[in-house]
Amino acid sequence: MGYETFRRNGVTTNNLIHGGSGSLGVKPTTNLAIEVNAEGGNFAAGSVSGFNYFIIGPRLSYRF
Repeated sequence: MGYETFRRNGVTTNNLIHGGSGSLGVKPTTNLAIEVNAEGGNFAAGSVSGFNYFIIGPRLSYRF
């Protein structure tokens, strides 16, 4: 969580921003691992309306 302030075209904007990430994994067998990670947040980044984002990614790992 944070605070963002910027000036664009002579207009000052102040916003609270937040973001986070996490991951979850299971190991059903000795050689196999399954994981999912996620990340998201909201930012203005000097844009007119700001933006929200969300990313999710799976991971499958098998050892021989």
